[in-house]
Amino acid sequence: DLEDAVPADRKQEARLLLSEALKELDFGGAAAAVRINGPGTALWREDLAAVIQAGIRLIRLPKVEDVGDLKGVDAEIGRLEGLLGIREGAVRLQCILPLLWVMVKHSYPPTIRVIEKFFGPG
Repeated sequence: DLEDAVPADRKQEARLLLSEALKELDFGGAAAAVRINGPGTALWREDLAAVIQAGIRLIRLPKVEDVGDLKGVDAEIGRLEGLLGIREGAVRLQCILPLLWVMVKHSYPPTIRVIEKFFGPG
């Protein structure tokens, strides 16, 4: 978790620790997911780059309040996949909060990346 569990002044340190831990841990074939900071913050792009470079292919995206947020994150993931030579669509999203409401309200078709939607506080 890079979001609420990490104090603001320790975000960069948490990214580095997570990257190092992911190199050493064996998940036994299970998919590891990391919750990044929400798209309404200035931190999500750095989080996304760090976790994708570390090998994470399942991102928990909190606080999706606007369809533009989802489109922006989707585009950035696509850019990073291309830059890092990762198959397009390999990185998936679990979206937390009112994403279903956002998709219905704005008639936004689901992206290939969104595999789960959760309702909750973020």
